[in-house]
Amino acid sequence: MKWIQLTQHWRFPEDGYSNRGKLFSPGHVRQVSDDQADMLCLTFIAGRPVARCLDYRRVAPVERTAGAMIQGAKGDAGWATSLGVEVRYGPLQMAWDDNLLWDASAHLRLEMIPIGFNLLTKWDLAVPLMPDTILAADLGTPAERELTKAIIHDLRVPVYNTAVMFLQRNRTTERLMGLWYEEKALGEPLAFLRALGRAQPKPLLCALPFSWVTDDE
Repeated sequence: MKWIQLTQHWRFPEDGYSNRGKLFSPGHVRQVSDDQADMLCLTFIAGRPVARCLDYRRVAPVERTAGAMIQGAKGDAGWATSLGVEVRYGPLQMAWDDNLLWDASAHLRLEMIPIGFNLLTKWDLAVPLMPDTILAADLGTPAERELTKAIIHDLRVPVYNTAVMFLQRNRTTERLMGLWYEEKALGEPLAFLRALGRAQPKPLLCALPFSWVTDDE
């Protein structure tokens, strides 16, 4: 089984007939058989493939290790087998070259996990934003907001949902994580913003849509 993402509209037949089934839009992510993934990625319409493969093992260099560190309740980790990544449960720390740090209290959409790992081929880390109705000025105690403002200067900025973080392990992210743990001792939930403000060099951070984490149980 492989993960693919549509780049064009495509109808997935539910009964074996191509003219039936639900029509899906570009951007739709799903897991399909190896043969179907190869067919979709090699089928071109107007010069573009119908889908692109999101199989982490095709994108990442073979010598890189990858895994998910999950804190909290143990759930179904079948998605990890299909991606070829290891899963451990315990304190959130980077144990592989490419990491997913996941607080299980956050309901991460499983279909987005391969995309998150693929982003680490270019970015140091990728973290979802909190809903766009939430700004740094809305969170924390007055003392923590003042502490944060002294570092980032303006609290009218989005906040990251650090319950889900994809990180490439390198000197930059190791330094960032160290700063984050220092700042957490001074107050949350704005510690990550302060760590980003202090980090030198600045990590290459991809801000993910807040919809990656849902309210669904």
